[in-house]
Order: sequence, then C-alpha cells, then structure tokens
Amino acid sequence: MLVPVLAEAQCAPEPTVVGGTTICSGTDANGVRITTSNTVLNVAGDGIVINTGAPAVTVEIPNATYSSFTSIAVSGRISSDTQSGILLLSGGGSTYSGTTTQLSLKVDEGASVSGATALAMGQTPGNTSALLVADIDNAGTLIGTSGVALRGDVVAASYGYASSSSGFTSIMNRATGVISGSVVGPVGRVTNAGLIDGGASSAFTSGAAGTSYPYLIWPGTWTNTGTIQSNSAVATIVSSTINSLKNSGTIANSGSGAAISSSYLDIQNDAGGQISSSGGTAIISSNYLRLINAGTVTGNVVTGNSGSTIDSTAGTIDGSVLFGSGDDILVVRYDAASASIVTGITGSINAGGGTNTEQVKFAGDVTLNTGVAPLSGFQRLMLDPASGTTVTLGSGFVSNTALILSGNGAVVNQGQITTNGPAVTDISYSFGNRVTFCNDGAIAAAMSSFGYGITLSNDRFVNNETVTVTGGNGVSMSYNDLVNTGTISATGGVGVDVFDAVLTNSGTISGSTIGATLNGNVGYTASNSGTIRGATAGVSTGIYLTNTGTISSSGVGVQVQPYGYLINGAGGVVNGGTGGAVTVNSFNAGVANAGTINGDVTFSGFGSGNNLIYFALGATVTVRRA
Repeated sequence: MLVPVLAEAQCAPEPTVVGGTTICSGTDANGVRITTSNTVLNVAGDGIVINTGAPAVTVEIPNATYSSFTSIAVSGRISSDTQSGILLLSGGGSTYSGTTTQLSLKVDEGASVSGATALAMGQTPGNTSALLVADIDNAGTLIGTSGVALRGDVVAASYGYASSSSGFTSIMNRATGVISGSVVGPVGRVTNAGLIDGGASSAFTSGAAGTSYPYLIWPGTWTNTGTIQSNSAVATIVSSTINSLKNSGTIANSGSGAAISSSYLDIQNDAGGQISSSGGTAIISSNYLRLINAGTVTGNVVTGNSGSTIDSTAGTIDGSVLFGSGDDILVVRYDAASASIVTGITGSINAGGGTNTEQVKFAGDVTLNTGVAPLSGFQRLMLDPASGTTVTLGSGFVSNTALILSGNGAVVNQGQITTNGPAVTDISYSFGNRVTFCNDGAIAAAMSSFGYGITLSNDRFVNNETVTVTGGNGVSMSYNDLVNTGTISATGGVGVDVFDAVLTNSGTISGSTIGATLNGNVGYTASNSGTIRGATAGVSTGIYLTNTGTISSSGVGVQVQPYGYLINGAGGVVNGGTGGAVTVNSFNAGVANAGTINGDVTFSGFGSGNNLIYFALGATVTVRRA
C-alpha cells in the first residue's frame, strides 16, 4: 500500500553557498537557513518553505566582512505557524564593529510570506553593534498574524546609549500587493499602489526606534496611489522619516486616531487623494507642516510651533485648521465672480500665535477698490498673481496692512497703503517668483527701528508716485530693476539701497543720511536724470553711475567706492558740501566728467595712483589729491 508523504528538503543547494543561488521548487517543511554572503534564495512558483515553531527562513550570516548581502525572491510561499516567516539576524560577532547585513525581498503576484510577522529583524547574541537593513518589493501578500507584518525597530546600546540599528531603506507595494499588519521601524522611502492595512494598530510606526534611525536609512519621498488604512486609536502613519508625502490614493483611519502624525510633514494631496479620520483629526504635526491639498481631507488639521503653510485652494478640508505659535501662512484664492476669498476649509481657522500671513492667489486680472482684510489672526497680506495676470489696487483701495508679493504676475497700486512698519516686501530670495510692482498711488511707512519701508529681493519695482518712509530707510532692491519717476523719501536713513540691481531714476530720491547706495557685481549700472540728495552723501556707488540730473549733499556729493565709476554726463550736476563734491576711494575707481561738479574731487586711500579721472573740455572742477 502506498502512503503519500509531504516532500521535504526540496531546496538546493542547502546549506547555502557564498555567491550561490538556492532554489526551492517543492515543499521544504523544516525551513531554510541562509548563512553565506551574496546568496540568493529563490522560492519558485511551486515552492513552499514552511516551519513549525521556528522561522521558515532565517538569515544569519557571520560577520566576516564589513557588510554582507542576500536576496530572497518569492514566487511561491513562505510560512511559519508561530514565528516569523523570514527572520533577519545580525550574525555572529566579529572584530568588525558596526557591520551591516542587507536583505532584498521580492514577492511576486500570487506569492506570499506569512507568520507571526512576515519579516522581522533581530540581534544574534554577542553582536549588538551590527546594522540590519532591508528593502521590500511586494506584488503578493505579506501577512503578520500578530498584527505586525514587517518589524525593523531593533534598538542597541552598544556604545552606552540607545540608538536605532535597523530599518527599511525602501518599501514598494505594487498594485496587486497586500501588506496585512503594521510596518514597524524606520522606513526611508515608500511607494504604495496596493493595500497596506495596519488593522488595530498603525499601518506605519517607528516602534522602539522612536525618532531615531540608522545612517543607512535616509528620509525620503513617500508616494501613495493605493490605500493605507487602519482602525486604530493611534495614527495610521506615525513616522519621523518622511521627507515628503505625495498622495493620490487613500490614507484613512476608521478608528479614533489621526490619519497622519509626525513632527515634520510635507504633504501634497493631489486631486482624488483622500486623507481621513473618523476620530475628528486627520493630520497632526507637532512641529512643522506644509500641506498642499487638491483632494479631500476629512477631519481637522493641527500644526506645531514652527511656521507652517496650508494651501487647500484646489481641494477641501472638511474640518477645522489649528495653527501653532509659529509664523504661519494660509493660502487662499480670490474668486472674482463672488468678489470673495475661498479657503477650501469648511470649519474654523485658528491662526494661533506668531506673525501670520494670508497669501491670496489670483488666477486672472482683477481690480480691488476696497481693502482686503486678512482673516482673524493674520497680520500680513500676500498678493500672489499668476503669470500674465495683473492685480490692481484701485483708487478706492485703502489699507494699513503690509503687503507681501509673490507669484509671477503684476501688482499695481493706485490706492493708499499706510503702515506702522514695512509697507511692501516679498519672499526673500525666492527666485521662483518674479513680480512687477508698480506704485501709482501713495505708500507711507512709519518705522520704529532699523529697516526699510519697501524691501524687494527679486521683484521689479516701478514707482510713479510717492513713497514716504519716516523713522527708517526707504527702498531696498536686490537682483532686479528699480525705476523711479516719482518721489522716494526716507527721514531715518538711506533713500534707496540697491545690490545687483539696476536703478533708473528720473524722479526724486532723498535720504536723511545717503540718498542712494549702489553696489553689486561688475556689469551693473545705474542712471540718474532726476534728483538724488542726502545729508551725508548724495550717492555712494560701487558700480557705474551715469548722471545727467542733479546729485547733491551738504556732505559729499558722490562717494565713488572701489570698482565704482561716476560718469557725469552733459547737463549732469554734482553739488558737494563740507566733504567735497566727489571722493574716490582706494582702487579701481574713477570719474569721467562732461557736466558740472561744484566742489572738490578728492582721491584718497591705497592705490590712489591707479585711479582714472577724465575731464571734458569746458568742465569746471576743483581737484585735490590727498
């Protein structure tokens, strides 16, 4: 009589060999041990590797080198009844401190790895300084009957302090992939198109590792086009290794916990993306949050004490928003049809503490004849016109709120802006934005300390009317043009200060100290056909200045700094005072005169013999060489 028996020892070669491939094509009922480096375990489509009371596959490579690598490819099934389907251990100790064992696991569609955990990491006795890392590529099923599918939160204290010594460099869960149970431990990068179900716990949590992670795990981009879910009192995703999260799928918690929780979060929720919690709060950041939402967030959004940014203008937050004590930004959009602000937030908005900004996006040309009052708790107003659009602040526009410029369109002021503190600024050195700002109205800024009434770092400014700054400096420009046909005056400092920018003045610029300071790299120029005056100096220039207007001071008319040059053209007038008309300092500086210089021209400082001076015929000037 023939009695069918379960075929065993169907994995060969076994024991494994260095640099070899072990293939399992039948049923191996007593598990497999990988004890050699650079070894591949291939469980074929008809292969079954199981074990009772022990892991089905154990990877434990003695530390004979600084690092060892193995890979497991599963087209069949790996399973343990009470232990881990796959156990990755640090291996026996060696003279090498901090050795690394790396595992690459690939599970094909229709294949599975299961056990109390599908994959777990642990330390071999006597070796607590090794690092353990794994990357996962799953198109099949990973099941953890304990509630944990993947565990990599080993913490060691080999150097006298506890630190994380394991984690996952990347987890890719393909469209057919299912991870049933939590992923515990640091994870660098996640790409999910399938289902990750944390059950009664988190789908992702750092576990014992807390906020630490080994140096081989780099916080990366998490992309979800599938479903990440849980039914838990804790958040579905709890992680300190998310550099950015891009979601167009579903991240949901049907329990009382949040959907996402971390100290720092950068979330882009695209159209169709769903982030939700049944517990009332969907997203919690204990420190910083940047949320760009074009999908749906169901539940409250809570930020921490660093400056956060929330933009739901293209989506919906079905809940409230609570900012922390940082300097936060709320992005809204202007709806021209209703002449109103749209936030995309159905609940309340609590601005928290700090100095907060309301950023208003404009998609088309619009004229505002009344002031736009920021929402409660927001002290600053940012205008953000799209490229090719113009926002006009009409003659009826009156505001005492400072303006911040963003975007790539144009802003024209025909109204009155009166502020205590700076009146107009932009996002400092934000080279992705370039606004043209035109003042055809009145801007007045009362400054109580050092600063500028208008500061623009990368935007073009055209002033055709009046800018008046009391108690401080006037206009600071960097990296773009300043064209003045109107009047700029500052009673507490410099009238205009430009760096790597081109000044074209046909109006009037005045300062209580210096009328205009001009600096920048070689090649930048300035021109004056109007009037510039200051108390200590009319102009201080480190670039080429062409004057066909009038520059005057009761101190020094023009201070020419190193690499600067004064070209006083026909009709140009420079009036000096007690300090002379022109001083030329140090080196690589000079004067060319075809106009009128009233006062002394003085060369001084190191290398004065290298300076160049040229006088046109008929010019009248007094020269004194110090």
